[in-house]
Amino acid sequence: MRNAITWVDETDITDRLIGQGEVTSGMIQRMAAYLTRKRGERAIASRADIDPTEIREFLPYVVLVDIESDPLRVYYRLVGTRIAEFYGEFTGTWMHDRPISDAYRQIAENIYRALVETKAPVYGVTEMRTRSDAMVSYEWGYFPLSNDGVNVTGGLEIESPDRRVVGVAPALADTFMRRG
Repeated sequence: MRNAITWVDETDITDRLIGQGEVTSGMIQRMAAYLTRKRGERAIASRADIDPTEIREFLPYVVLVDIESDPLRVYYRLVGTRIAEFYGEFTGTWMHDRPISDAYRQIAENIYRALVETKAPVYGVTEMRTRSDAMVSYEWGYFPLSNDGVNVTGGLEIESPDRRVVGVAPALADTFMRRG
């Protein structure tokens, strides 16, 4: 992956779904509250509801996607700077064109399918081993967005900046945490 600092070995990655009540990241909890407030009485928020000036602190950790549901296709419209530092820049790409492992692609497809089918946020924890043999874990939230108020046509993803890093020297772990 171009410009990635961790060089994740994507065959050693797992995602575990959690309920909203299990989310410990304050940033993810605040994003959930923000989108709930912005959508009002509608079932699903729209991209037009999002004011970047109101979520400035979140932007480095956010990914905005367009979603086509049949067949499932995901376009990465915007990738936050901290996400790009961790995984490499992939703004303006389609998920199916990205050089990612089959294991990682399957995990991502399952999350996007759940988002489309449930029309509700999906929360989880990712655990991965980096090529430097560190174990990194972090929470995330995927939130549905809709152009018509009914069907999921996009999504907002946020990864917690609070990454737990195990198995590397303290100085390197500190680097992961700052850039996380």
